[in-house]
Amino acid sequence: MDANYTLVSNVGDLPVIQPPPGAPTATATEYINVRTDPGFNYPVLFAAPPGATGEVSGNSADGRWWQVKISAPYGPNGMAWVSAGHVYTSNTDGVPVVDAPAPPDIPGTPPGLLPCVLVSQAPLDGASRFLAWQGKRRRSFVDKPSGLS
Repeated sequence: MDANYTLVSNVGDLPVIQPPPGAPTATATEYINVRTDPGFNYPVLFAAPPGATGEVSGNSADGRWWQVKISAPYGPNGMAWVSAGHVYTSNTDGVPVVDAPAPPDIPGTPPGLLPCVLVSQAPLDGASRFLAWQGKRRRSFVDKPSGLS
C-alpha cells in the first residue's frame, strides 16, 4: 500500500492510548489497516496513520501479525491486529503467541473449496498464458498446451 494513493477515513476521532514506558510497541511505517483478527481476510476496523504507536499484547503463531491494544469501542475486547510487514516494533521479545480464530468464510464459496481469483487476463508482454491445476500444483504455460481446451 502506498500512502500517496490511500484514502483514509475513520481516524480523526480515535482516542490515543499511550503505551506505558518500556511496554512492547508497534509503530506504523505507513497508513495501515487495523483489523479484527490476524489476516487480510478479516474486517478492517480503521486505518492508522504513519507514526501511530500502539501497545503490543501478542503475536500470531506465524509471526506475521501483532495484536495491539485499542480503545474498546473500536474493537472486540479492546484488541486488534496489524500486519508485521507495515510496522516496526520495540521490546517485543517476551510477547506471547495468541491463537487466532478460524478465518471467516468467503461468501459464495462452497464449503471445502478455495476460490479462484483472476489476477490478470493479459500479461504486459502481450504473450498468451494459460494456467492449469494439476492436483494441488498450479502450472503456467506460455502457449496453450496440447490437450487443454
